[in-house]
Amino acid sequence: MRILTLLAFIALFSSCTQKKTLIIDNPTRKAIEVSFEEGFTRTVNAKSQERIVITQSSTTVYLNGNKVGDITFDSDSEYLLNPTLANYYIEEVAYGGGIHSTPKGTKNDILETQLKFDDIPFKGFVRKDKSLLITNVWKYGIDDDLPSQNDSQSPSIRRKIYREVEFERYAKKLYYDALRDAN
Repeated sequence: MRILTLLAFIALFSSCTQKKTLIIDNPTRKAIEVSFEEGFTRTVNAKSQERIVITQSSTTVYLNGNKVGDITFDSDSEYLLNPTLANYYIEEVAYGGGIHSTPKGTKNDILETQLKFDDIPFKGFVRKDKSLLITNVWKYGIDDDLPSQNDSQSPSIRRKIYREVEFERYAKKLYYDALRDAN
């Protein structure tokens, strides 16, 4: 009877554990080794990502053997792990009209922002984030392209996350395309 009770408790406890998807991103030009206090280690090649599923509610992250920090998961189910503490940009693009989501005062808000890259201005709805753990609020990941816009689509909002280098390249392209279209 004790064994059955113990097995029932283990089954109940394991079914209550929420699984979180962790996308470990490496924006650098060299492979990195990411490990966790539980002993799990994953090598992530240069300019690539690895997906893992984690069931702990919190853990400590190490990069190439050095402690980067502690992370704690909330109710969200997918995150980007930024072990190099690089800059990421999450952009919100309005399709079919000039609508944007209304900020609610949370860490996931994306506000209208003005940035400069090599003296080239960028103005748009974007959030710069270099947190160790970034909650997924986007539909289009680092390797995804935003879909083309057309005049007949109904208003909607699309969010995409970029590594810093790719966002800077994108912002400059928008600027030069606008200059070309103005002439």
